[in-house]
Amino acid sequence: MSAALGREVGLWGARDEVFGRLAGVWRFKRHIIPYGTVSGSAALTSGRDGRLSYLEQGWLHLPDGQILKATRRYHFEKSLAGFTVLYAEDPPRVFHRIALHEENQIWAGVALHICGADHYQSRYDFHTEGSFVVRHVVRGPAKDYSMTTHYTAQRALFL
Repeated sequence: MSAALGREVGLWGARDEVFGRLAGVWRFKRHIIPYGTVSGSAALTSGRDGRLSYLEQGWLHLPDGQILKATRRYHFEKSLAGFTVLYAEDPPRVFHRIALHEENQIWAGVALHICGADHYQSRYDFHTEGSFVVRHVVRGPAKDYSMTTHYTAQRALFL
């Protein structure tokens, strides 16, 4: 067991180690139902403020054959039970807070984000071999889709 307190789950270690182990470069594949797929890489880099900056770059493949460049930015901030995801704005605004718990021998966390009348139900699953999955189910009068992103380490700092 590491110096962190609590149970370890695979390569993610104890709950308070998950945030730090996100740092690195990840390959991702995202399915956005019914809009298409995105694939590319995401880098989580440490800043002087203790946050991780998330920069995603990839290609969106639409059902009609169009291919568009896709970019997304967030900040991740460590919290007592997990982490907070912030929009990369000035000042940063909270997207959601993830409190991790052990579930079926993985670390998992769920969150709800309300955007006007639309709701984002989000779930993070951290698998024992070091990959993770983020799911968003978005419902409301303006939005109706689900998005599942699978991340695998390209250059994770803990592997």
